[in-house]
Amino acid sequence: MKTNLFLSIFLFFVSYLQAQDSPFSFNSDRPGQCYSPTTVDKGYLTLEAGLSLDIMAGVNQWGLAVHDFRYGLIKNLELKAGVRTFLSQLKGIDEPIMDASLMSGLKWGIVNKKVQLAYVAEVYIPIYPSIVSAQHALNLSHAVGKKVSFYYMFLHQYNFEYLQFKDYIGSLQFSFLSSFALYDNWSFYVEFSGRWDNSGKTALQVLYDAGITYMLKDNLQLDFYFGQGLNYSNATFGLGLSWLPLKQKEQAKLH
Repeated sequence: MKTNLFLSIFLFFVSYLQAQDSPFSFNSDRPGQCYSPTTVDKGYLTLEAGLSLDIMAGVNQWGLAVHDFRYGLIKNLELKAGVRTFLSQLKGIDEPIMDASLMSGLKWGIVNKKVQLAYVAEVYIPIYPSIVSAQHALNLSHAVGKKVSFYYMFLHQYNFEYLQFKDYIGSLQFSFLSSFALYDNWSFYVEFSGRWDNSGKTALQVLYDAGITYMLKDNLQLDFYFGQGLNYSNATFGLGLSWLPLKQKEQAKLH
């Protein structure tokens, strides 16, 4: 497991690096656990879509529709909406189980300078048959030169299924992500996350994930990631696409 991680880092670092500048602002919350530290520009809409697979002990879970819509309402404030649809296949059970929910939230860019700080709040409303949950997070980031950035996320999630437990405080997560700009349109990241939950179902879970992004166009990003639980059974894989529809003046700059 550790050998695969270090080999992945090495293979991406052997490329000679050159970051690409864009004539307009584009950012994506994909992939990784951490959010992007910046918000969508006022009046713009970003679409993010993905497929995922989690292989756990006795369960294979497919993320069939993990789609987000992010709209810049005013400077440094965006509104978020999304849909989550998962299909779980349990070992020994022929019929898969579907879980679907709608997401609504916001992101507030508190600080947008050399050090960037953003606050994110999201509510997940069940379609079938999931439980209402909510989460909020602080996402801090800073750059080292033009090619390396570091991200830190502190997240609290609350599942309303456990309201009857007086000592339930939800789950707490900390994530640390390093991002590296590669030559031309490529970038690479590696991330470590720890999640603690006092519901009795989990203790402390530690996960690493890594991935790449490729800019198909200045406003169109493709991503791929993989990950592995370090102290529990979970292998995760995902593929995604992020798109910023452009206005006429930005389209003209690309031609």
